[in-house]
Amino acid sequence: MKKLFTTLIMLLTLLTISCSNKSTAPTNNDNNNNNNVSHSQSFTGNNFQFGTFGNVSALSINEDGSIYMNMDNVLLTLKKEMVTKKSDSQYTIKGQMPTIKYDASSAALQSVMLSQKAADMNTVDVSLNLSGTSLSLSGQVNSDNVNANLKEVSGYIPNDYVGVYYIGDDKNNTEIEIRSDGYITMKGKQDGIVVVEQEYTDKLIKLSENEYILNHNSAKRNIPSTGTISFADAESIVITEAEKYYNISQKSTLKFENNTMTMTGQGLTATYKDVNTIGKYIEEVAKDRSYTNKIDYSLFTLKLESATTSTFNKK
Repeated sequence: MKKLFTTLIMLLTLLTISCSNKSTAPTNNDNNNNNNVSHSQSFTGNNFQFGTFGNVSALSINEDGSIYMNMDNVLLTLKKEMVTKKSDSQYTIKGQMPTIKYDASSAALQSVMLSQKAADMNTVDVSLNLSGTSLSLSGQVNSDNVNANLKEVSGYIPNDYVGVYYIGDDKNNTEIEIRSDGYITMKGKQDGIVVVEQEYTDKLIKLSENEYILNHNSAKRNIPSTGTISFADAESIVITEAEKYYNISQKSTLKFENNTMTMTGQGLTATYKDVNTIGKYIEEVAKDRSYTNKIDYSLFTLKLESATTSTFNKK
């Protein structure tokens, strides 16, 4: 089994070993505001089942019109092409979504959503209705009913949690800046010099006053759209496209308490039936980015690694 993807968090926490972040920072969807959503809204409440995809504990309607659902281990990312804003209070989610294939070789994976054995398609037809601070969902994923009533988590990050958090020492550390508008920036230092910096295009998704979700697939990266790039950069592009195909994104949970921030997340391993073939695909993408359109992403298998937790202190 060949490991193809390592989370940015792991990289930044181990800065003394590596100072390159290109192969670990996936791209986000483009930010065209087709649905005219003016701001992100987060909703929580009683957990609900979203068909075969599993248990949902929170939902976010994003500025670009896409919708995220917070699952047990990943974000389910419903592309804005599937979301129609019918009015300021009503949305519909319609389309086809592939079943997520998980490598079931580990017993631990049995708790990850529902273990699936085939990349068949699921028909999604769900309505969302907003009334004040309440959000109701009704509809179906295939023949499974979807019903939920959620409440908006109002406001944003309290001033007590805004600031810079770090892990390490004065010269060699990882710093995370939390801003009041919900955006964050990560920096890695070696010998007091910033050697890697990562910004994110998505705001943190609010779960409660002191708990938030970071979408790793909203990380900015500077990989040229034309010309030859490195194998590592091409590899990250291919894996990101596989995640997009399965409508998932890696996430970390940030929890603030007593001038500390704990960050918990899981890395993702993506494997392909034929290692030599995927290697050739990556080489082609390194030469021509449009080759991503020729890859059958349904042949990828995704496997979540064990969860890791890091504690950052506030400066």
